[in-house]
Amino acid sequence: MKPINHIDPIALEGQLVAAMENCSPGERLELIWRAFEQDNSCCIARPPSDKDRIKVEKWYREKMFGNGIVPYGYVRRLKPSVCPSIPAKASFLNQARCYTCELLIEPDGKSKCCVDFPIQVGPWSAQSNRSNSEIKAAVNEELKCRSWCSPVSDIPFCIGIVALVPRSSRLKDCDNLAKGILDAMQGIVYVNDSQIQCLTVRRMEYSGNAGIYYIRADAVEPWDCDVINDSNVSPIVLSGRPITFRRPAP
Repeated sequence: MKPINHIDPIALEGQLVAAMENCSPGERLELIWRAFEQDNSCCIARPPSDKDRIKVEKWYREKMFGNGIVPYGYVRRLKPSVCPSIPAKASFLNQARCYTCELLIEPDGKSKCCVDFPIQVGPWSAQSNRSNSEIKAAVNEELKCRSWCSPVSDIPFCIGIVALVPRSSRLKDCDNLAKGILDAMQGIVYVNDSQIQCLTVRRMEYSGNAGIYYIRADAVEPWDCDVINDSNVSPIVLSGRPITFRRPAP
């Protein structure tokens, strides 16, 4: 990656946009560290100290936002497409990976974990189905038999779920269709569902009688992987008011 010769905010944003496609999160941060050093004729340690991170954060805000630039970069997304049937559309949507999460790539260039698969079980609500534990156990056992991956621990996941349900089904809430299947995937894809940092749930109705889940699971970089400074300053909100409540005594 070539260093920036003249720190112009538009040029910096252009390089950040290019880095979205070609660079790792660490390389994007390195671009910022170098730009800061050049713009301020100084050197900072790698990794930067907390004090330096605060300085870079302030500089970056003034450099980019002060010039009217919102530096979030360009992201690609799967374009909508005509499909011959609703099950085909559901399968298509399952391929639509999240356009904000970044796949976790190992040194050999392969993704840490990147799988998509159907689960032939009628989507169910973990809250209302009395057979929830039995269904989860059956799904878990089915996934064990596939033997295409082993559970990954200590890294975040981006999960996509497409629940195809019969139109006659009473299942109407997207969120209720996710909990049971996520629990069933524990010990197969991830160790614990607390590793999920991003979740997309889509519910589709169709005229058939058999429901099915289409699942996509990707090991991804953590959200803070390219954040300049983990500040403890509370967000500034210009509308509404803070809502506080007292937790009931146990």
